[in-house]
Amino acid sequence: MLEASRAYKQQMAQHLRNHSYCIVTIGAINQLAQQNAYVSGDTAYLSNNTLAFLGDSPTIRYATMEQDWFKADGSMFFPPRPQEVGFLYNQGIIATEIDDSIEISLGDEYDIKGLTIDFSNNYPTDFTISNGTVTYSYSGNDSYHFVCSDIFDNTSVITITPIAMVNGDGRLRIDLFYCGVGIQFTNQKLLSVQRTDSVSPIAADLPISDLRVSVENYDEAWDINNSASSINYLESGQQVEVSYGYEMNDGSITWMDGGVYLLKSWQTGNSEMSFEAQDRLSSLTETYYGGEYHANGISLYSLALLVLNDAGVDDDDYVLDTYLQNILVRNPLPAVTHAECLQIIANAGRCRLYIDRRGRICIDAAFELEIGTNVITVSSDNASPYSNLASVAEIGNPLTTYATMEEAFLKADSSATFLPRGQNYLTSGYVSASISNANGTFTANPSLTINIPAAVKYFGINIEFGSDSVKEFTISVPGGWSNTFTAETTFAEGAQSFTVDGGFPESNEYVLTFTKTKPNSRVHINGVSFGELTDYIFTKDNLTTDAIGTRNERTKQLDVVISNYADGTELQNIANIEMDLTDADEYTFYLSAPAHGFSAKVDDSTTIGIIDASAYFVTVNTSTLSGAHKVSLYGYSYIVSQDYYKRALNNYGKYEQWENPLVSDYSHAQDLSEWIGDYFLNNADYSIQYRGDPRIEAFDYAYLQNPYIENLLVQITSHTLTFTGALSGTAEARLAIESVGEE
Repeated sequence: MLEASRAYKQQMAQHLRNHSYCIVTIGAINQLAQQNAYVSGDTAYLSNNTLAFLGDSPTIRYATMEQDWFKADGSMFFPPRPQEVGFLYNQGIIATEIDDSIEISLGDEYDIKGLTIDFSNNYPTDFTISNGTVTYSYSGNDSYHFVCSDIFDNTSVITITPIAMVNGDGRLRIDLFYCGVGIQFTNQKLLSVQRTDSVSPIAADLPISDLRVSVENYDEAWDINNSASSINYLESGQQVEVSYGYEMNDGSITWMDGGVYLLKSWQTGNSEMSFEAQDRLSSLTETYYGGEYHANGISLYSLALLVLNDAGVDDDDYVLDTYLQNILVRNPLPAVTHAECLQIIANAGRCRLYIDRRGRICIDAAFELEIGTNVITVSSDNASPYSNLASVAEIGNPLTTYATMEEAFLKADSSATFLPRGQNYLTSGYVSASISNANGTFTANPSLTINIPAAVKYFGINIEFGSDSVKEFTISVPGGWSNTFTAETTFAEGAQSFTVDGGFPESNEYVLTFTKTKPNSRVHINGVSFGELTDYIFTKDNLTTDAIGTRNERTKQLDVVISNYADGTELQNIANIEMDLTDADEYTFYLSAPAHGFSAKVDDSTTIGIIDASAYFVTVNTSTLSGAHKVSLYGYSYIVSQDYYKRALNNYGKYEQWENPLVSDYSHAQDLSEWIGDYFLNNADYSIQYRGDPRIEAFDYAYLQNPYIENLLVQITSHTLTFTGALSGTAEARLAIESVGEE
């Protein structure tokens, strides 16, 4: 679930919502730069300096006194006088005078890779584009539609200066402007946008994330027979991005990423053009043959890297939970698609496999931890000798306050205890070793680092201070996210407890850094606890129809299969080929069943070398051979025996058998049985129709308002968000796991 401001959450719950927006981009457009772009220089009074950035091009032109621009064919309107302007048709951006430049500001510095500009029919043939650091010159342009791939790094302002216009003396006009190379559709053209994502909470099947878009084509601009149409530049595999916006009460727009996809197919008709896009994982359809038996074990993390690298996935296009490094397996991955291999790895690690909003393939923990001293680790390099860091993992424990020499801290009311001469300390929470100066600041800021075994997203952190000294602190997680809280703006002066509302990025590490206290004081922390799994509630006001619940058949027993591999004892002729090897330096055999101990012979006599092999492929050296030959592969088939870890779930119902080929010991099978068994125990599903919210995605937790159970916690397994000028949504959800797995 995407995080959003408190104001956004409140205003999305309004009975009458404000305007919603959607932007769909095909190609590579810098969305932040595009959303912040505005005209900063002077322009003609007829200009509309907003719509060019929103994908809305002019349809009606005003007749103005410029060379070869005025048409006396009834297609143009006379413009109103400047002093009489009440309503203007969209004219795009128009320079004030002939030869004037148009200046566009981005509000901040961005790296822009290429530009896409629609000039008017009176387009520049020669012109320059500058960001103040580099200037590119273009000559011989012969179209109103201009695309360049030049790079504008660290760009905050883009200036376009005409040198020569196709019709002679005419003003520079910009109908559409995109920060990148691509095509963009906005509310003005979009008929419908449907984004669907589906994730199995137990990685039982592959996730689905796809996008379906319909665009208005009344002017037949997207006709495949129109040589000037941008539809002719579409290619399968092009990047497609979607963003959603919501107009706040103050007029500002809150934007949210909707997802990154790869273009799959498109078609066009007289009035409508439509296309479909899919996630990156759906393209990993080639078979992975690299499965091997690892007698000493290999981590699921390393196994996932092998699969991703073999599939050619860039490092920036995937995210793996470091928790996977803790789980070792021995058995080989089967010869299935790369996507299916990742699913098997995710299930073996009690993880979810999904595609995030940036289009990256992600595997992270799917079991929820009961946060406490049994799983949490608290550390600090600035703790007093008598600190008890382990006690910080829970709130409410009885703690001892030691009398220390801090300003306005020691009280003669028997509430504090004197420090012992030795090291037989009582439990006292965290106390910083450093004492702040007279200004309340530190030479080195004290900090607490909280680690949990797997990355988890929580909404809210509760902090119980041991004194009222803290005035400012920061919470941060790896990856650059941080937030600072001060007594002046966020929590009450002298507060001894504080709850940080809202969501935090999914992480297994949280760092609390204390930057200011009362003068001459230490930092005292009694405990830290995490909040809820969600802050989202499907209320009756939010639902468009009553949620429909379905109780599935009970599961009586879950049997998790344990597969044990042993070396084969009988050498077998596994495969044979006969072919002309004159131009073949090597040949690869692909196997349907795992084997080991390979050797190869030519024409049943001469042994040839093995170049590379796994349990499912063998590459032999044929570089010394020419002509037709028979090549025979020999090896030992693994002997696979199976056992079961059985977990009773109910007194009656069906039997479920769960087989993951990577499971080879009882401990691993037991962990899976607890995780998967809890999923089968909570056998209630819900179908939900609601007003729609871009924050929501599959695998999110939410509360469902219910007359019988207060705060009924459900987990969304499938979610569809539809935009047709307004938002609507549907979701499939399952009763959330209550008996959560513990480490």
